[in-house]
Amino acid sequence: MVLADPIYNRSVYVEDAIVEKLPIGKGHSSIIDHSSLKSLLPKYFENSEVELSGSSINVVKGLAKLGNRCVIIGTIGTDFLGARVCTDLKEQNIDFVHNVENYPTSQTLVFVTPDKERTMLTYIGASKFLSTNLLREKDFEKLKFFHLEGYQIRNYQVAKEALSLAKKNHAIISIDLACAYLAKEFKQQFLELIKKYADIVFCNELEAKEIIKADSLEQTCEELAKLCDIAIVTRSEKGGIVSSRGKTFHYKAKKILPKDTTGAGDLFSCGFIDAYLRREPLEKCIEFAKEVAAEVVSIFGVNVPDDSWSYLESKR
Repeated sequence: MVLADPIYNRSVYVEDAIVEKLPIGKGHSSIIDHSSLKSLLPKYFENSEVELSGSSINVVKGLAKLGNRCVIIGTIGTDFLGARVCTDLKEQNIDFVHNVENYPTSQTLVFVTPDKERTMLTYIGASKFLSTNLLREKDFEKLKFFHLEGYQIRNYQVAKEALSLAKKNHAIISIDLACAYLAKEFKQQFLELIKKYADIVFCNELEAKEIIKADSLEQTCEELAKLCDIAIVTRSEKGGIVSSRGKTFHYKAKKILPKDTTGAGDLFSCGFIDAYLRREPLEKCIEFAKEVAAEVVSIFGVNVPDDSWSYLESKR
């Protein structure tokens, strides 16, 4: 189960000069208002297709493809994209607990540069109305795993209550740190949730350094692992670091020619969670996570094709 912002991604290849004109640095993500969305759409995304996305939705879509029963809790708008969320999730056999607000459904504009790095601007829209009213005790009663995307830190009370219900029902809990600017802005809130609820923490190098100040990245990962059971710091093509119960190891990235890094962290989490639920050893969880992440990096966008999922099934 996840709390989610149902978002439709629109992706486009651009030169670095275009990204330099955006209000954020290359490779980062930020929030925009509706007027900015309407301004940017016809300028860069007129012919782009939309893909149902959002951090935890990417995780859940992958888990469902791998045969796991999944539930998403979220809010959609009254527009055609809101109706499409329901249709898309039903087609993927994902249960959707939701409400509808008189607001546009969330969208993310993804600018992919020649080095395959992605820079993202998100209009939150209806998702900002996510409410504790959607948290039903019965949905948590037989829950095995709950994943919290870091973007939900903006809905702190909703996130905290969902985590409390998951913990009460003895679910395994993972939290990701979303992005560096949120890790910095909401550091104390993240630390509180991690200490109280998390079994697993996913983050990249920049996010980890915002949460834990240490002399080295390895030490940062080790200190983070003291607050939970497993801490994973990803470093893109450099691999990553894992620390758990006093033991730390580095892993290498799978060598692949990337087309687009959008969703790489989400699909890494997906692969790890799937293997973890199958009670694989930690090293094998990481290996499968790498395999799943490599599949999304090798395509443009976040919708991994069915033949790739068939391949991944064979690697389990």
